[in-house]
Amino acid sequence: MAKVESHSAVPNRQQGAIILVTVVLLLVMISLVTLHTGRIQSFEHKIILNGQNQKQAFAAANAALNQGLAELLANKSWPQGTVIGQLPNQQVFSITATERQITRNSLPLSVFELTATGSSVDQLSKVALTEQAIVYPLLVNIPVAPLMNDGGLDNRATFELIANPNGAGQGVALSVWTNGGVDMSQLNGVSCGLYEYIHQQCQSKAYSQLGLAGADILANDLDFPADVFAHLFNLPLTHYTALRDEADFLLADCSALAQANGLIWVNGDCDIAANVQVGSVLTPVILIIEDGNLSLQNGASITGLVFVLQIPSSVISHDVFMASSCLISGALVANQKLGRNGGKFKVLYEHSVLELLRSDLLFSRVAKVPGSWQDF
Repeated sequence: MAKVESHSAVPNRQQGAIILVTVVLLLVMISLVTLHTGRIQSFEHKIILNGQNQKQAFAAANAALNQGLAELLANKSWPQGTVIGQLPNQQVFSITATERQITRNSLPLSVFELTATGSSVDQLSKVALTEQAIVYPLLVNIPVAPLMNDGGLDNRATFELIANPNGAGQGVALSVWTNGGVDMSQLNGVSCGLYEYIHQQCQSKAYSQLGLAGADILANDLDFPADVFAHLFNLPLTHYTALRDEADFLLADCSALAQANGLIWVNGDCDIAANVQVGSVLTPVILIIEDGNLSLQNGASITGLVFVLQIPSSVISHDVFMASSCLISGALVANQKLGRNGGKFKVLYEHSVLELLRSDLLFSRVAKVPGSWQDF
């Protein structure tokens, strides 16, 4: 009996050894798998962290570009070498700009290339972006005559115009430019030069007047712009709302017009009270009257460009009514026939005022250059 028990103990010990080895191998494998899994998870965590850092840096760089555009909108020029900012979560960004001049249709324009950098919160990730922005004038072409309109003048109009002495060429005066008719045999109007106007000789030394059509009246001109609104503002009339959106003041009437400046857009009739002065030689205005009449009471005046605008959907004609003591210094433009309602207007052409409207940064705007955005 003792020998039988001795022989059965050997397999049991072998089985125990095998089990022990198996358990050890399993533990080793589990340890290796655990270590490998830990390394993978650590690697994935780094990937996630790097991705988050890159997104944070990208957001900061975009914030820098927006800050750069805001600087241009406020100043129309770059105020300093580098603009540095910080987001609420302590991210840091910086923005620089280089300026170059380009010329389009003899008009100089400024193009700024903005270079923005942004960092993640831990400063381990940085992103650089570039984008171009252009500073452009609202008024692209200035009127060449004190009165410029589409459709000519109705015989019921009354006017006094002080001509542009070089409107039709050097030393060739121009008072009216239109693609419509101007019948001076019927019209109660007069035009003259600045010297004659100052010395009250407009009637006696007129270029044109009732019964006399001078060379300063350029009517039925085939070269007149097909779209006078686009000619001035480089926007087709069908997109007139884009210019309205750029207005410094958007008014329903002209009761507060004396406090407005820059590009002023009036929706409807504009009645300017007596002795109100709108604009000046140093601070002229662009006044656009959308589908409304313009009226100036005794002693009122406007210095700048006045545009009486008929929008495409309107069929109602509008007019300008000015007391004899009123004056527009600059130019009067309309994309419709004037005088149908018996309009009366007096305009003194002021080239320096109109040129200021094109060059003054107050009348400039900023836009991104399409397709210029780049990342690195």
